[in-house]
Amino acid sequence: MPDNKYGKKAFKYSGLLRSFFAWPLYIGAVLIIICAVMFCVNVTAATVVSIFMAIYLMACGLMYFYMRPRIMSGIVEFASNYSQVQKQLLYNLSVPYCLLDNNGNVMWTNKAMQDCLGIKKDFRKNINTVIPEVTPSIFPDSEIGFKEIRLTFQDRIIRLN
Repeated sequence: MPDNKYGKKAFKYSGLLRSFFAWPLYIGAVLIIICAVMFCVNVTAATVVSIFMAIYLMACGLMYFYMRPRIMSGIVEFASNYSQVQKQLLYNLSVPYCLLDNNGNVMWTNKAMQDCLGIKKDFRKNINTVIPEVTPSIFPDSEIGFKEIRLTFQDRIIRLN
């Protein structure tokens, strides 16, 4: 993402979020059309509507330029906190869980897996140093994709996906 003028990463939005921020502007355009039509019917009523339309457009502009950056930073903060909570839930999950790369190197383990294998949190070696049955030859090729393997280790059944 490109940097903005404050040195922070710019947040780009699209889809429904873009529509959410654009609909007040669309309503403003409709109000302008209504106001123009009203000037043809009744000038006094059109003047009153024009005053309210001007107040509405100023409020929309103020909210768009003042509140939008705060809303965006709130969305980014929520997403960041959500991923941290998700990571913490996975870490405290009672089912042993481990992420490996294609060569069998440990990328991440949860607490249950660390206790099960007797390894430390920062264990970054190959899994076959702990479970010799797990060799690089049993990992799926990139062409095959998903493959399930079941092994027995210390009287436990291990499932590799």
